[in-house]
Amino acid sequence: MFSLAPRFSVLALAAVLVAAACPRAGQAGQDAAALPPQATLAPSAAIGRITLTLGKADIFRADGQRRSARAGGSIWVGDRVETAAGGHVHIRFVDEALVSVRPNSRLVVEDYHYNPAQVHQSLVRFRLDQGVARAISGAAAEGARERFRLNTPLVAIGVRGTDFVVRADAQQAQAQVNQGAIVMAPLTAPECQAQATGPCGGSAAQWLSAADMPGMLMQYRNYFAQPQLLAQDMPPREADAQLASHTRSAHNLSPSPVSATATVTASAQASLTPGSQQEVQTVLAQDTVQQLNVALARPTP
Repeated sequence: MFSLAPRFSVLALAAVLVAAACPRAGQAGQDAAALPPQATLAPSAAIGRITLTLGKADIFRADGQRRSARAGGSIWVGDRVETAAGGHVHIRFVDEALVSVRPNSRLVVEDYHYNPAQVHQSLVRFRLDQGVARAISGAAAEGARERFRLNTPLVAIGVRGTDFVVRADAQQAQAQVNQGAIVMAPLTAPECQAQATGPCGGSAAQWLSAADMPGMLMQYRNYFAQPQLLAQDMPPREADAQLASHTRSAHNLSPSPVSATATVTASAQASLTPGSQQEVQTVLAQDTVQQLNVALARPTP
C-alpha cells in the first residue's frame, strides 16, 4: 500500500471516477458489494484470447458493442460469448485455463482476476445462460479453488482442479467431470448465492468426482430438492425409475440426437492449414463424444 499527498487527492478521486466509467470495468463494478475489494478491480488488459472459432459466433462487450468472434481476438471481463447453430469458440485465458463454448450457447465472463504473484487472491466467475460449455481449470482455479464459480440459471458449480462439461437452460443443468471434481448446488438453497464465489455448502450441495464416481453424470431440474447422480450409460427406463424416487413424477429419459453441427464444412476445411484441420477434427471428435455422454440423461422434449 502507498499513500498520496493531500494535494493529489482531487486528481486521485477523478481518476477513480474515470476508471469506474470504463465499459470494461462496468460488469465488475456491479458485483462490488459481494466481493472483497482487491477482487473487484477490472483488469487493465485482456484476460483471454480466442484460439479457435467455427461457424457463427459473436462477442458482446459489457457496453453492448457486438463483434464477430475471430481467432486471435481478445476477451475482457464482462464479455458475453454467443454461438449460433454450428458455432464453436475456444478461449485460452491468461492463467492457461481453457474454455470451449459449443453451439447454441451463451456464456458470460463475469469476473476474471489473476495475478501470478498472488495466485491465492485469484477470482474467476462465469455464467452459462444456456447451451454447453467445457472448462479446464488454469492456475487461478488451481491456486484459489474457493474463488472459482460457474453459475447457470439454476445451479452454482465450484471446482476441485477440474476438467468438466456443463449443459444448461432454464429447466435443468447437467454436468460431466472428465478430471478432478465439482460441487453442484441449487441457487434456491439458503447457503447458495449467485453473487458469491466458490462451491456452495449446505445439505443441497452434491459432489461429483471423476476418480471416485467414474461414468456418472450430475443432473438438476427446477423441481429437484438437490442435484442427482445418474450413470452416463444408464438405459432410459432404468434412469427413469431412479429419478422417480426423487421427483414429483417419473420422466422418460431417452438419448437426444447429437447436433449434426459438430462437423466442419468442406469450405471451412479448405481455409484451414493441415495442422489446424487436425486440431479442429480432434476437438470436434472430443466434443461429439462428450455430447453423446451428456445426451444419455437428457429428456426428450
